[in-house]
Amino acid sequence: MFGRSFDSIEERLDYIEYRQHLLFANTAFSRCLFEHRITYREYVQVANLITKLRDKIEEGNKVNKHEYERMIYDLVPFFDDDHHFCEDLAKVYFSDQDDFDLYQEIYSEK
Repeated sequence: MFGRSFDSIEERLDYIEYRQHLLFANTAFSRCLFEHRITYREYVQVANLITKLRDKIEEGNKVNKHEYERMIYDLVPFFDDDHHFCEDLAKVYFSDQDDFDLYQEIYSEK
């Protein structure tokens, strides 16, 4: 199934139900997760990472795009070296969240 395998039927059913939830949420972020076939576990890890990055940036620390992309690849190895995936996540996170523009903070040339 497009590079995803499951150890049990329950695990596969959980994945299908999670993907259904993403479709019903119908946000830019949920559509991005759906289109890239991100699992629920990966979603939780990515969301936690984005929260940590936000805190780091708000404390005045810089996060460069290479550091951000490496952290994403570590969480979602399925997309290792696919910088477009990382950029997509950063772009759509801002469009669905509050005023924190992750894409601007990481990819802008300041």
